Amino acid sequence: MRGGAFPAAHQQHILELTDICAVSIYMSSETIPRRARCAADCHDRPAGAASTERTTAIPSRDRTLLNDKLARAGIAADIADAALELDAILQAWRRKVDKRELGRRAIAELGLAIEMPMLDVLISIWAPSNEFGRSEQAETTVGSVAERLGIDPSRASRMVSAAIEAGYVKRDVSQVDARRAVLKLSDTGTAIVEAVRTYKFLLLCDFLNGWSAEELALFVPLLARFSSWSDASPRATPGSAEWLGLETDKLIGRLRDVGVTVREPAALD
Repeated sequence: MRGGAFPAAHQQHILELTDICAVSIYMSSETIPRRARCAADCHDRPAGAASTERTTAIPSRDRTLLNDKLARAGIAADIADAALELDAILQAWRRKVDKRELGRRAIAELGLAIEMPMLDVLISIWAPSNEFGRSEQAETTVGSVAERLGIDPSRASRMVSAAIEAGYVKRDVSQVDARRAVLKLSDTGTAIVEAVRTYKFLLLCDFLNGWSAEELALFVPLLARFSSWSDASPRATPGSAEWLGLETDKLIGRLRDVGVTVREPAALD
């Protein structure tokens, strides 16, 4: 690791962190600069010191408008400011994920003659449990690839066939049902996946090398807690479901007042 070995005390935090956001990290761009610039950025700051730079800038017009609306809904100013800041960060991260910059960077840096869709197929067959919620020992079929990548089975079949033709994937007989064919990575395919995933961890560890153990111990559980925010809402606090329902009704009313056609809200599980 640049600048010395990565502290052993950090390793568990790294594993937990990648469990939380593994899918987006391996395919997204990230805020890590190129190696030469990263050395200056990370080491000019005292060890363990957190960066105080703001990663986003919310236009004052948007901040004022939304703060006013949230204040009328009874939201405290500090909570509203935090929500706006978090949303800006998440939107920037989403755009980076959409660009697939980290995956493309790994391919380029490692000198791999492979396209991103092919890499997606290989990783879906290798199926790291923290990314797909599956056991590493679970058998993989074309249907599994389609499900894990969220694509049509016919497209998955074509992509798997291309991976087999390229020598990255091989068909095998299921140990559960001999009538069924399963997919496994070839030695070449395995080497590619392992190299890309190792590269991801090298970048992530390099970036976090300037964080203290205390910062990581605080950040990782908070990120895990935050990652479930859309699942928890509106059950975060007693009465919040009723409050959110009332505020949603007000928003729908305003839409109807200006002539927007509004359908009956769908029931949420």
